[in-house]
Amino acid sequence: MIEDTGHTRHAGHAGHAGHAGNTVPVGAPVSIGSSNAEELPRVVSSRHVFSGRVVSLRVDEIDTGDGVYSREVIEHPGAVVVAAVDAAGRLVLVRQYRHPVGGYLLELPAGGLEPGEAPLEAARRELREETGLVAAEWVHLGSFFASPGFLREQLHAFLATGLDSVSSDRDEDEVIELIWRPLADVIAGAEDLRDAKTLATLLLVERHVAASPPGAEGGRRDPAGRGDQYGAETRGVNECE
Repeated sequence: MIEDTGHTRHAGHAGHAGHAGNTVPVGAPVSIGSSNAEELPRVVSSRHVFSGRVVSLRVDEIDTGDGVYSREVIEHPGAVVVAAVDAAGRLVLVRQYRHPVGGYLLELPAGGLEPGEAPLEAARRELREETGLVAAEWVHLGSFFASPGFLREQLHAFLATGLDSVSSDRDEDEVIELIWRPLADVIAGAEDLRDAKTLATLLLVERHVAASPPGAEGGRRDPAGRGDQYGAETRGVNECE
């Protein structure tokens, strides 16, 4: 059995998403998506209107310099998504019912951040809960926003390898079917994938594989099944922890 050591090769930088139930301080722009050098619209007012189990809703009035406009913002604490690849180059996908879209979707394992939880910690937890797998090596691929026009959710994407099976611990309302496919086939043709976080993470996986030096000393088998080797320095600390 391979122990989940938590070693991580860093391939990007992660920020922190906003937490549900917050309002924005009036008079000061608040952003998780822009650098401090950019001039942002000023928040004139911020009103919290709804709190749910997963998300909350606020309404901001912002001054863009050309006028004052209303913006509805869904707050979300952030989430993680995991591309887990076994020694044979197979990717694990989960098939589950998604009520908002009225059907079943094929997705990568994913889930929301718990209060005070680091993204890497959440990724380990979600992989184990949904698939009954642990991973010996983790790569942080990067972070992205799910739908920044109205949703504050930021997702942190990981590549997990060195897999081993343990007992799963799914939520009571989760009915999940596990599907294994060759990663190379999934990347080459993702016509049956309609989940945005899955498609975005696969792009990051493909970019990571392309940037990994073939034949590097001490490298490991390319998870996309190209047949060459890739390697990178293993680090015990990730910036998003």
